Amino acid sequence: MRNAVIKGIVGAVNNIGLRKKLYTSLLVFIFIPLLVFGYYLYDKFSARLIDQFEYTAGQAFEQTAGYLEYKIFNVNSIANIVMMESKIQELFKYTPSDKYNESIIQDEYYRDNLNFLYSLERSKDIYRIGLYVPSELVFANERDHFFNWSSLAESGIVERMEENGGKLIWLPSGILDPGHGGQTNLISALCRIRNLGNYHQTLGACRIDLLESDVHDIIARARATPSSLVALVNENGQTITSVGDPQLLAAGLEQQEISDILQEPGEAQVSAKIKIENRHGVLLYKDVKGTDWKLLSFIPDEDMLRTTESVKKETAVFVLVLCVLAYGFAIFISSTITSRIKKLVVQLKQTERGDFKQPVVFRGGHDEIGQLGMKFNHMLGKISDLIEEKYNLGKSVKGAELKALQAQINPHFLYNTLECIRWMTKENKSEEINRLLYLLAKFYRLSLSKGEEVISLRDELEHIKAYVEIQNIRFDDSIQLEIDVPEELLELNLIKLVLQPIVENSILHGILEKENGTGRIQVKAECQGEELELSVTDDGPGIEEEVLKNILNSDKRSRNSGYGIKNVNERIKLYYGSEYGLEYRSVYGEGTTVRIRLPAHGAVL
Repeated sequence: MRNAVIKGIVGAVNNIGLRKKLYTSLLVFIFIPLLVFGYYLYDKFSARLIDQFEYTAGQAFEQTAGYLEYKIFNVNSIANIVMMESKIQELFKYTPSDKYNESIIQDEYYRDNLNFLYSLERSKDIYRIGLYVPSELVFANERDHFFNWSSLAESGIVERMEENGGKLIWLPSGILDPGHGGQTNLISALCRIRNLGNYHQTLGACRIDLLESDVHDIIARARATPSSLVALVNENGQTITSVGDPQLLAAGLEQQEISDILQEPGEAQVSAKIKIENRHGVLLYKDVKGTDWKLLSFIPDEDMLRTTESVKKETAVFVLVLCVLAYGFAIFISSTITSRIKKLVVQLKQTERGDFKQPVVFRGGHDEIGQLGMKFNHMLGKISDLIEEKYNLGKSVKGAELKALQAQINPHFLYNTLECIRWMTKENKSEEINRLLYLLAKFYRLSLSKGEEVISLRDELEHIKAYVEIQNIRFDDSIQLEIDVPEELLELNLIKLVLQPIVENSILHGILEKENGTGRIQVKAECQGEELELSVTDDGPGIEEEVLKNILNSDKRSRNSGYGIKNVNERIKLYYGSEYGLEYRSVYGEGTTVRIRLPAHGAVL
């Protein structure tokens, strides 16, 4: 049983043509390893890029936290200076009286301390320094640099200062009166001022304000991508300031996982995988020294994966080039072998019919097949010396072997063209055959374009000229092609194979579906500002309105469309952006126009 199966497989393989065997070997031993190799390269480079991205984001996050802590340290230093300043101590210990010069004394206190506060505010880190003074002082309600102590006591913040010892209390914008009519968002730090002679006695409080916009600009440095989120949040879940989507931040703060993180102490930077509103990503967080804040940074996974898109494209191009080169080399080798064998088989058949005068001609080659051909020719020479009859050798035309290197080209077009050549051969139309072969070679040469993806408009127009002329040979000049393109536009660049699928569609589903089977195709081009607009118009039967609505969206081949049209539209959008592409306009019963919008400069994304 086993031997029978093996013999069956061997017999089936032996019945397959030599070229098909070579192509199968190519697929198994070249394409698959190349694809595996390309995937391996992409996987390794992508992983390395993501690691580098995370490292860079972590470094930026760490530097931002360090810079923020430096700002907080400056605020603490200024608070210590204020608490130790003798003028401040004298102000808080002063007891107003009813002396005739009381207003002058308080005015001196006011001016001396105000100048002192101004001198500290010269630091670019500080927006304002204020003091909460006893209500008995006439300037207690000045509300710019001096505030009434009673207003602070009524807010309940005094108890928090007492509980916090000598440390600063940081308050987000809106907790304290920011001054200036509430037009400036401020982040405030409060500390109590103690009696240096009696450390347990609280004299008043010092208030140091930072502009929220300044802190916002600092944490913005930690934003790794445009859609990432960075925020400063205190241990109570209140947002100090943030950069990014506020709805995403609000949704994240409602999650228990982030609430636990806010209560978790940690001076070192920590990263964690997290999901916010169905968006997976990495959360970086770290305590800000000297505050009850945590610096948070959420980077969505899609942003990190987006950095690998260029690697994916470059790897795909690299593998594609290798595949094309390997495929071309394999076709060259297989053609070298099979073409000589075919010649030998043809000559054997001719010899079978009694023709001994036509030798097998091999261009070079001294391998086994070459030696076989030489021996065969020698045999024919010996036999022909014994034969007196001469045979007239008929004309033969070699079939052109076209390399199908572009998946966009319809194989039925190649099949139909070769079928046309075959019928011409029977009718001995040598000139027509030569012209058709020239056009076919030109068509595929322009299709391949030496592996270049971007070609000139001139070459693209030559491509459709060759295609239409081939179709005219097949359909008795039933197609009239008119091209109206200014000379100055011919050297503009565009991706190749844009016009040919559209012209093909106009012929197959437009002109050839008319009752008389003839028609006209107009191709025009013009520049409108920074855009190049091409149009292809046919006078075919047009497209029904319902079909027209979905002609570029359907995944299925329809009567008026094909995979090539959708492929052209998607390639244009991929290379140039979603604002470019195809637009169909059709009047049923009159004809169809396809507009192609491209950037005039020809640059790709």
